[in-house]
Amino acid sequence: MQKFNIFYWVILPLLIFSLYYLTGKLKLSHREYFGFAENKQSEINLDKDVIISKILVKTGEKVKKGQLLIIVNNPDMSQEISQISLAMGGLKIKNDLSKSELEAEIFKLEKERDIRIGELQAKIKNIEQEDGFYKSLLTNNDVGASKDLNIKNPNEQQILTIQGEISDIRHSYDSNISHYRKMISQPKETAVSREIYDGKKKYLTSELQKFNITAPFDGVVGSINVREGENVKAFSSMISFYESTPPMVLAYIQEKFDLNIKVGDSVMISSVYNTNKKVGGRIAAKGNRIVEIPEKFRKIQDVKLYGIEVFIKIPADNAFYQKEVLRISEVQ
Repeated sequence: MQKFNIFYWVILPLLIFSLYYLTGKLKLSHREYFGFAENKQSEINLDKDVIISKILVKTGEKVKKGQLLIIVNNPDMSQEISQISLAMGGLKIKNDLSKSELEAEIFKLEKERDIRIGELQAKIKNIEQEDGFYKSLLTNNDVGASKDLNIKNPNEQQILTIQGEISDIRHSYDSNISHYRKMISQPKETAVSREIYDGKKKYLTSELQKFNITAPFDGVVGSINVREGENVKAFSSMISFYESTPPMVLAYIQEKFDLNIKVGDSVMISSVYNTNKKVGGRIAAKGNRIVEIPEKFRKIQDVKLYGIEVFIKIPADNAFYQKEVLRISEVQ
């Protein structure tokens, strides 16, 4: 009778079963694999040195897209705006002085014109008085008076000459006065310069406001790396910001199952530790490199596995936490 061999009948079957079980444990299939919820995170910085004027939010605070997070000030631009303001003030004074000087010159010309014309008009009046006296003498003469009346009075020609002089003076002065009045009414070089400065000031002020940090999308404030009054160098990380709910799942699948995964496939996403949290997803992209599958996604953590990354788009109203471990299942 043949002797019972414990190796063939007990140990070998156990080894085969253990090997089969271990192989099954090591496998990740295209029907079920693992990943984690991934939030879109942004590190916000600026390309110029700034001073932090005021921080309006706290870490962990939920904010809306466009909400003001941090008010900053750029020293160079603020200094330039101040210099423009001073220059504009100087232009205003210069413009006011020019206007005052022109008005004073007009007043002076009007005064001179009236005085000169007044003097000539007084001279005409005196001549007219003398002319009346002269005519009265001729009228009272007895003999030859009628002949003398026909003699031309020389004072009349003098009056005409003076009146012509008055007309010339009035025209000359009025022409200069009109010129100065036109200068007042027309735009001046200082006024044009002020408009240029004003436009530049508005532009710089608008650009300065762009330095203020606003929320790039609806989300949650992460770490705040600055404090009020701090001088922050260009390109330094000021604040981290991430979406309220993860819009993407980053999963891993063994490379031998790559052909079974196609972009556009529908999948079911569920939480490993809270099976009540489920949501449908769609494969958005696949990685183009072989990577080591993270330890927490391996059935036997001590055994290294390699595969590709799979990016899955999920609805924004999901209940997953960032980095929450998720199970991805093929939709039947």
